[in-house]
Amino acid sequence: MKTIQKPVQTELLPQRIEEFSVQNPKGITPGQKYIDKTLRRTHKSSVKFKILICLFIAMGSFQLYGNNDFKSVLGESTDAHLSTSQLPNLDLSGLNFEIAFQDIYIGNFKDVPWKREEVLFGILFGTYVSQFGQKCDQYLPKNKIELTERRCVEKRITKNGYGTIINEQCIKYVNDPTGYYAAPKMYEAMQVLESFQMIGLLDLISGGGDGIGTSLKLTGESQALAMDVAHLFRKNGCNSPGVQHFQKNLRRYAMAEAPIVNTEAIAAKKSKRGSISAHQNLIELIDDLISENSRQWQFNRYISGSVSNVNILSKDSKGLILKAKASYKFRGWSGTKKGSVTLTFDNYALPECLYFFDFPKTCRSASGKVKQAYAKNAYAN
Repeated sequence: MKTIQKPVQTELLPQRIEEFSVQNPKGITPGQKYIDKTLRRTHKSSVKFKILICLFIAMGSFQLYGNNDFKSVLGESTDAHLSTSQLPNLDLSGLNFEIAFQDIYIGNFKDVPWKREEVLFGILFGTYVSQFGQKCDQYLPKNKIELTERRCVEKRITKNGYGTIINEQCIKYVNDPTGYYAAPKMYEAMQVLESFQMIGLLDLISGGGDGIGTSLKLTGESQALAMDVAHLFRKNGCNSPGVQHFQKNLRRYAMAEAPIVNTEAIAAKKSKRGSISAHQNLIELIDDLISENSRQWQFNRYISGSVSNVNILSKDSKGLILKAKASYKFRGWSGTKKGSVTLTFDNYALPECLYFFDFPKTCRSASGKVKQAYAKNAYAN
């Protein structure tokens, strides 16, 4: 019996599909609403295509008013140094990415966990500019530049002969004013950053691995970054010297410029490696790390205190842990289940990545506040 293939049909439909660039006046994490929507879709398009949509929207397309052709980068490119006494105070305690924010703040660009072309750094930069525009407009200069939202107004939908949608593609966008603004230097940095973000996005999509896991990781960590930026402004204010210093280094990192360095703080961070105890309560450590990370989970719920069967897989020459594995329990759709997680440590012997059994190639970043506690030997036996 022959199989009859019905023809593919393509139609154009006007749409109002909003995609955030750098601004969301309702305060939702940029891209979060649309990542969730895309993950819930049941259209039979390829997984990589879905992930591409998720990450592209999460990153933001940074559609702004003005000229895109910048012939030179910004100024302030010379290396600068501040002593600890000159460095303004900035309270970063309790942030999910406390250590990453601290590295940007003190000019320790070498240890910032995201390259400037990576999607998560784009989300951090866009979220910072967006929230500053919403919360701190009175501190923007007179020559501030308005941000926009990118909105789809015409969409191409392809169906097979049975009427099932097999592909959707926006073919026409408009840029809507948001009523929120950015400082010219931050605006300009976003324009320069956009091209690197696209390169990083394409590398991420074409690199294989856990596509769904990568998307879920991005969803959770973009939420965490949005909370961190809000926490930064809430604890320090908009125009404090510490926030202004952080913003300068954030922009410098985006522009691949030399940081304003605090060598004393960087040296102090490096020296902490030697003070970390080789004897740690890994059950408590991993329990806290999973508890913090599970706040980003979309479906399952971690059972606190369920960590067991901890095995140290490797150590360095000083006896500091490099990799460990443990079991834990969680509640899912079909009841209580058992999972496993592998924990790796960075060059400073601090917790770095959680690799869960269901997405074994996807690094879920260790909580910043747990890392700080570990560095102070809070888990030492």
